[in-house]
Amino acid sequence: MFRNHLAEKAGPSKLSFVTLAMTIVALLFSMSMPVSTMAASDVTLHMHGGVGLIFEFHFTTPEGADLVYSVPGDTLGQGAPTDLTNGDILEYVLVYVAEGAKIEDGKVVSATDDPISPIDRIEQTQIAHRDQESNPGVKLTDDGSFGSAKGQGVLESNNGKVNFWYSGGVGETMFTVFGEKSVTGMDAEHAAGLFTFTLKEGTSVVATATNDADGYINFPALRFDKVGAHTYTVTEDADPDLTGWTFDKTSYDVTINVVEGQSVGGYTLLTATATYPKDGIVFNNTFTPEPPAIHITPAPLVITGTKIVEGTDEDVAGWFEFGLYDEEGNPISTATNAADGSITFPAIDYKNADDVGTHTYIVMEDGMADESRSDANWEFDYTPYIVTVTVTKNADDVLSASAVTTIEGEDDPVDLVFTNTYEKPATKHKKVTPLASLPTTGDASSFILPCALLIVAIAASVVITQRRKNQA
Repeated sequence: MFRNHLAEKAGPSKLSFVTLAMTIVALLFSMSMPVSTMAASDVTLHMHGGVGLIFEFHFTTPEGADLVYSVPGDTLGQGAPTDLTNGDILEYVLVYVAEGAKIEDGKVVSATDDPISPIDRIEQTQIAHRDQESNPGVKLTDDGSFGSAKGQGVLESNNGKVNFWYSGGVGETMFTVFGEKSVTGMDAEHAAGLFTFTLKEGTSVVATATNDADGYINFPALRFDKVGAHTYTVTEDADPDLTGWTFDKTSYDVTINVVEGQSVGGYTLLTATATYPKDGIVFNNTFTPEPPAIHITPAPLVITGTKIVEGTDEDVAGWFEFGLYDEEGNPISTATNAADGSITFPAIDYKNADDVGTHTYIVMEDGMADESRSDANWEFDYTPYIVTVTVTKNADDVLSASAVTTIEGEDDPVDLVFTNTYEKPATKHKKVTPLASLPTTGDASSFILPCALLIVAIAASVVITQRRKNQA
C-alpha cells in the first residue's frame, strides 16, 4: 500500500534534511503496447509537484550505458520524451532549483555564469511504488511496467507514462491524494472511468476523480503556499445509472500537513506530507451482470368449441355467449357462436420463459349474448369444460402450447361441445259454447226465449194482416 511517509522508511542521504523533507513519493508507469514493440519516445516522464524545481533522472541500460532525462517540476501533464525500453534501471534522481538553471541534452546546467549544484539526490531505494513502501531497485520490466529489480511490485498503467510525485517545492508545494478501486465481477480495465470520487474539506468539494484502467484514483494536485494542516474526506459517489453494481459507502479521512523547511541556497522549501488510513483508501465494488436476454419465440393458443342447436332451424348466429375463465374463476375473455356453430376465443399468447408449464382454464356457456332476447323455451348447456394447456420450450427458445379438454371430474379427453334445445310452444284454439249448454231456468237469461217467441209471433201477425189487405 502506498505511503507518503517514505523518507522515514528510506533513511537519510547526504542532504539529510532536504531528503527527509522532500522525496519522490511514488513512481508509476504503464504501457499502452508491449515493451518489445515500443519505439523510441513511446515512454514519457511526468512530474507531479516540485514547484520551482528541476529533476534529473539517471537510468542505466542492461548493457551499462547511462541515460539521463530532465523534467521541470509541476509539468501538469507535459511529459518529456525518452528512449526508455525493457530492462532500463532507475539509479537516482538529482533535484535542482529551477531559477538560474536550464535543461540541455537532458541534463540540468546553469543558465548564468554562476555554478549550479543539486539541492538533493534521491536514491532508488527512496522511491516508492503505490503497492509497496519502498522499492530497492526500479527497472522497466518485461510486462511493460516499472517494477522492483527484485521482482517486487507492479506499477500503475497510465498509457505509456512514467509518473513521479514529489512532496516539496519552492515557496509552494503540491500534493496528490491517491486511492484505489477494487472491483469484483469485472476487470479493472473495463471498469475504468465508471466511478466518481469526491474529495472534500469540511463541506466544500475540493476535487473529483475517476478510477483508471489499473484501478487507481488520482485526484488533481492540491496546491499549498502556507504552512498548516488540512483534513479531507474521500467518498465514492453512487451513480443510479450504473446498473448491476454495488457501491462502497465508506468515508476515508486524509490529513495533509504543510511545513516550512530550511532555506537552501536562499530558497525556502515547503513540504507536504499526508496521514492516510492504516490500510489506505480502497473502495470495493461488485458487479453482477444482468442475465443475458432470451429471445423467446411465442406460442399463441386459440381455444375453440362447437355450439349445436336442436329444435329450430332459425339462424341463431351470435345468440349465445361463452366465457373463458382461469382456474380461480376470474374471467379472461368471451366468445359467441358463429353461423356454422363454431366458437372461437381470442388467442392466449405465451411469450415468456415463465409461461413454461401447465395452465388450467374453464369454459362455460353464459347464456344469451343479447340480454334483450328472450331465453324462454330454451334449454341451455351449462357443462363446465376443463381446458389444460401445456407450454414447453425447446433448445432454440421456441415455445409450444398444446391443449386437452376434459369434463370436470373426468379424465378422458372430450370435444368442447355445447348443445342447446329449443321447445316450440303448443298452439292455442278459441273455445265455443254450444246452444244446449244455454241455461233454461234459474237465472236472468231464461227471459230471452219468451221474448224471442213473442217477436216472431208479432212478425207473423204483421205479415198475415198485410196479405188480407192486399186481397180486399
